[in-house]
Amino acid sequence: MIIAFAVLLTLLAAYYGRSYAQLKKDGATTTAISLELDRRRPGISKDLSASPYRYQAAYTFADESGAVHAGRQTIDRSRYEALQGRDPKAVTIYYSRTDPAASSLDPDATRLTAVALALLAVFGWGLVVVRALRG
Repeated sequence: MIIAFAVLLTLLAAYYGRSYAQLKKDGATTTAISLELDRRRPGISKDLSASPYRYQAAYTFADESGAVHAGRQTIDRSRYEALQGRDPKAVTIYYSRTDPAASSLDPDATRLTAVALALLAVFGWGLVVVRALRG
């Protein structure tokens, strides 16, 4: 079971790390076409900030060629409140020119997510090694 969690955390860290790298490597910016905000209770898991809600933003944007793409990102409460009632055209979307599926409202949050997941993966793999050494 621990191996499965370590693998999952590793894959998630790689996904977010790759997305962040793509945004930095060949990133572009545009404005949102649409923006929908969602606030819901997280259910079984609880947000690390101890907030009773999980905040998400779903958005669409057009890349340089005019193709429309969609993205979704978990956001913090302050960003949620700042985006409420805003015109989508006033919201900046960061995306990769070569892979527009790599997009974000906040690239720094994407980086932070990748780092946090990588640290958890390292901890998970550490547990796997300790259990293996104990027999």
